[in-house]
Amino acid sequence: MSKVYLMPMELANKIAAGEVVERPSSVIKELVENSIDAEATEITVSIIDGGRTMIKVIDNGCGMSKEDAVLSFSRHASSKIRNTYDLDSLKTLGFRGEAIPSIASVSNFTMETSDGVTGTKIVKTPDADLIVSNGTLRKGTTITIEKLFYNVPARLKFLKSDKFEKMKCVEIMENIALGFPNIQFIVKADEKVVFKTSGRNNLLEAIFQVRGSSIAKNLYKIHHKENGLEIDGYISKPETNFSSRFEMHTYINSRVIYNYKLNRCIEEVYKDYLAPNRYPYTCINFKIDPYLVDVNVHPSKKEVKISNEEHIISVLKKIIKEKLLSEKPTYNINFRQKDEPSQQEKLINEEELVELLNKSNFSSFAFEEKTKVETNETTDSNDLPFDLFETKVENKDKIEPNIPSFEDKHLILNDSQAKTSNSLLSLNLTPLGQISNTYIVFDSEKGLVLMDQHAAAERINFEKYNSLFKNPIYSATPLIPILIDVSPNLMLNFDDEHKNNLKNIGVICEEFGQNTIKVSEIPTFLLNKEEYISDIITLCLQDKNISYTDLIKDTIASIACKASIKANRKLTFDEIQYLVAKLRKCENPANCPHGRPTVILLTLQEIEKLFKRTGGF
Repeated sequence: MSKVYLMPMELANKIAAGEVVERPSSVIKELVENSIDAEATEITVSIIDGGRTMIKVIDNGCGMSKEDAVLSFSRHASSKIRNTYDLDSLKTLGFRGEAIPSIASVSNFTMETSDGVTGTKIVKTPDADLIVSNGTLRKGTTITIEKLFYNVPARLKFLKSDKFEKMKCVEIMENIALGFPNIQFIVKADEKVVFKTSGRNNLLEAIFQVRGSSIAKNLYKIHHKENGLEIDGYISKPETNFSSRFEMHTYINSRVIYNYKLNRCIEEVYKDYLAPNRYPYTCINFKIDPYLVDVNVHPSKKEVKISNEEHIISVLKKIIKEKLLSEKPTYNINFRQKDEPSQQEKLINEEELVELLNKSNFSSFAFEEKTKVETNETTDSNDLPFDLFETKVENKDKIEPNIPSFEDKHLILNDSQAKTSNSLLSLNLTPLGQISNTYIVFDSEKGLVLMDQHAAAERINFEKYNSLFKNPIYSATPLIPILIDVSPNLMLNFDDEHKNNLKNIGVICEEFGQNTIKVSEIPTFLLNKEEYISDIITLCLQDKNISYTDLIKDTIASIACKASIKANRKLTFDEIQYLVAKLRKCENPANCPHGRPTVILLTLQEIEKLFKRTGGF
């Protein structure tokens, strides 16, 4: 008796449905992609009960003839793939030819379609033949799915609540709508419009219509074009950030995709601007030669392979970094109107600010007791509670801090001090005092400015040591060899690769006993700062695959953190003046190396809201 036999068509379709149709949102994705491929300019999607009861997709695309409509219910039928070359250079979204028969095998399926010449209506239920009749002549296609998975109890059981399934359906439509701003989308759930786009081919307008003004007004435009590659889209200001990566939208030729390396590239650039585990909003489309992209590596076609991936990543990293550096974004405290909800987590809200002010001890400055700092006066940086440019490098003389003159109780900005004119640090800042000896409070023409003194000093020291590491690193021999004890699991990583990584940053070391490392040479600028060496070695050994770039950045961030002024430290007026002057010279003065903001603004209008004012003072 034969052990190999052909499965019945209905059984094969149900198995295929398991790959293509995971949940209601999967059905919507397949059908909407077909509508887009049919050159539709208007697409309406309606769902009831999260898609369990009904899914309807209406488009004004090219439609189908009666013959094509009937044939579309056969497995492996496709209008998009005729040969291997078509598969290797796809210009359409759908192509597998399994969506319609697979969906029809697990639901009650109705299609009405017309190519403008003939109208056709087809009704298909599982385990039954097609019912074909004449239909409307309205050009386009309408597909109605009812009772999804009713004949597959196991699949139906694993669906979640109607609310969850509705959210997944809306999420997939958000992604598609942002990929095709040239198409008008109307999305309805339980007979209510969830969102509607204009289809005017304006991506920023589409973002506004899908995600709201709170995101759309806080975006930077990016664009780059070269032979065979065009990158276009928007990235968020750091103040618009989220606790997950779900708001990072990437597209290849308008197809929504997930690519770990692309996302990782974006996250790395934002490291200097966002706190740990915070992620930006992005909507970026990569236009690439279809021949260089393989979309046939995943059933849902969400994950793709790109042949020139490393080049694209390097270009993306460069343009995002240049945009953020040129804009030098700083944080504002955004109090939103009640009628403008957002999923964005607020940097700080009204209750938190009021609680902070109520609980904190505020120490003001007695300005009348302050002595004016003369322009030619210098202060030894060792008198300051943070580490600033006092180290000798090779034959260079000791660099003394140049304290700017103090006039009218303001830290006056001049051209030689500031690298930006759109930063909060470009304002005239009048120091008022400290909150809990941790946050410095300034008055300005725009409102109240708060500075985190530790974060500010960290940024200054980070850029100082970053510049030192960028120069040729000269090693010096400490008077006494440095012995570092490490745990046994870290010692396992002390191989030639990690030794070379350490050597590249000027740390030369070798094994000295079972779990001890002897350091014989260190960078010149770390002489008398041996306490940092242990952290450097630990950082290197903790990650088996840490890159040289990451090691440098983590090393500098660690040094900067330890070298910087700490919280709960009372500062003098001159120290605050000096801190602001140095911060103004930084390339990225708005964030510490870990991404936390150094300064934030509470505008006069926001202060009025706190005090329930509706007009001026």
